[in-house]
Amino acid sequence: SGETQYVSMRAEVVYAHVCLSESTIDLGTIFLAVPVTRRIKLRNLTLLPSTKYRWDCAAVTELKKPNSAHFTVEVERVSRGSQDDTRFDASGTHAPLSGFEGALGPDEEVTVRIKIEAHDVGVAEGIQTRRPEQLGSAANPGILAALLPLDVDGMPVPGGLELRAKVMGLAVTYHVGSLARLEPVPDEIKGTPAALTVGVRTDWPPHLLGPDVDAPIVLDFGHRKALEKQSMTFVIRNHTGIPSSYTLNFEEFGVPAHEMIVGEIQALQAQLSATNGAERHGTANSSRGRSRGNTAARERTGTGGHTSVGGGASKTGAPPAS
Repeated sequence: SGETQYVSMRAEVVYAHVCLSESTIDLGTIFLAVPVTRRIKLRNLTLLPSTKYRWDCAAVTELKKPNSAHFTVEVERVSRGSQDDTRFDASGTHAPLSGFEGALGPDEEVTVRIKIEAHDVGVAEGIQTRRPEQLGSAANPGILAALLPLDVDGMPVPGGLELRAKVMGLAVTYHVGSLARLEPVPDEIKGTPAALTVGVRTDWPPHLLGPDVDAPIVLDFGHRKALEKQSMTFVIRNHTGIPSSYTLNFEEFGVPAHEMIVGEIQALQAQLSATNGAERHGTANSSRGRSRGNTAARERTGTGGHTSVGGGASKTGAPPAS
C-alpha cells in the first residue's frame, strides 16, 4: 500500500554490423576452366562478443543474370599470420579454415579468399548477338555477373558481393618463323583483342582467303627447285591462360592425273630433244671426219699409184698411210 516508485532506464540497442572491404569484385578477363582468386576483408564494426556470418554460395546460381556464364565459387578463411590458408589442428595435421561460415569477435577483422571458376561463356545477348566474332572470343567475350550473398545474424540489411568478369575461351594465333623473331605481346594488351593481331600476317593472297577465312594456316615455301630440302618454323601462340593440347596432321596431296600426263609429255619431249641434238652433233662430226680423211688420202697418193685408206701395205711398197 506504499507509494509507487519509477526507475528511469536508458540503453543503446546495438545490432550486428559487418562490413566488407569491397562491395564489387571486378575480375577483368578470366578464362574457361582456369580458377582465379581474390582476397577481401570482413570486419565486425561492433563490440558484440560473437557475430556469426555465412556465405551463401549456393544462392549464386539464382542471383546471376540470365546471360551470365555458369561458374562455381569457393570461400576460404585465411588464417591470421600465415601465408597459406590452412592451420594445424590438435592432431598436428592440416585442417582448412572454414570460410562458408564463422564468427567474428568484437571489432575483429578477418581475410577470406574467394576462388571463382567459369564453366562456359554464357549466352549472347544484346550487342553480343550483333558482333561477327564468336561468343567467348577476345573481341566478343562472355559475361559473368552475379551476387554472392553474405548472411550475418542480427544484421537487418543483408550484405554481399557483386561479381563481374569477362569470360574468354581459347584463343591461339599461328606464325611462321623462328621464336627469336616472333614479336612479343606487350603486357598491357595481353588477354585483349589487340593481342591477337601482334605479329599476325595480314597480306595474304586473295586466292588463299575464303568467305570466312581472314588468316589461313599456310606454309608458303614459294618457288623452290625440285629435290631440294627446305624447312620452315611453324609457331602456335596461346593468348589465354587455358592449357591446351594440339595435334599436327600432315596430308600428302598427289599430283592430278592430267598434270602427270602433261609432265610425262614434257619430260619425253625434253628427252627426244636431247637425243636429236646428240645425233645431229654426231653426224656433223662424222661428216667433218670423212672430209679430212679423203683430203689426206689424196695428198699421200702419188700420180702413178693407188693407196687404200686405213691399215695395210701399199702396192708401190711405200709404208701404209696413217
